[in-house]
Amino acid sequence: MALQLHYGTLAKWHPEKHWGFIRHDDGFDVFVHASGFKEKVAPPLNSRVKFSIIPNPQRPDRTKAIDVEVIVPKTVAVQRSASDTPEARHE
Repeated sequence: MALQLHYGTLAKWHPEKHWGFIRHDDGFDVFVHASGFKEKVAPPLNSRVKFSIIPNPQRPDRTKAIDVEVIVPKTVAVQRSASDTPEARHE
């Protein structure tokens, strides 16, 4: 069974404790442990992330985020003129 994908922002992080909270787009906070990040390292605060939610084995009345992945914003291609090149600026 596939887990539902959720979206939010890394709102709090305690590096010394290796856990924090993701603010879900629906307005509630979800616990996240360092082991829940796909890269095994927490991204900067306010990073947009996608994740799944499962029951927390240590706290059965709570949930936690897993498979947390940073959403990389799409970049916009900018067309540069010849005068914008590093070579042209040094002339």
